[in-house]
Amino acid sequence: DSSNAQAISLDAAVHLAANTALGDTTTGYAALEWKRSITLLADPSNTQTVYVGDVNTFAHSAAIKCRGFPLAPGASINLEITRGSEIYFDCHTADCVMYWIAV
Repeated sequence: DSSNAQAISLDAAVHLAANTALGDTTTGYAALEWKRSITLLADPSNTQTVYVGDVNTFAHSAAIKCRGFPLAPGASINLEITRGSEIYFDCHTADCVMYWIAV
């Protein structure tokens, strides 16, 4: 199955967080785009590994079933990707936090 209902794109995650913070229920949002690259950081207080990848990214309690690049708490990665819609995250629990900066 190539679609994973659990993984969320960076675009969708930012939109969801903004809607929650502002109490907004607007469904449309501008796509995130930048010039060169993005650095992602898994919050050091996360209790689980966050998996980063494409739409097939999947976190599972059994490591052998996970798909994507694992980011342990406090770990970071720099990606030469310029669109938020191309980056997906998944975590075994719902309370993982990711930080990002794009240039």
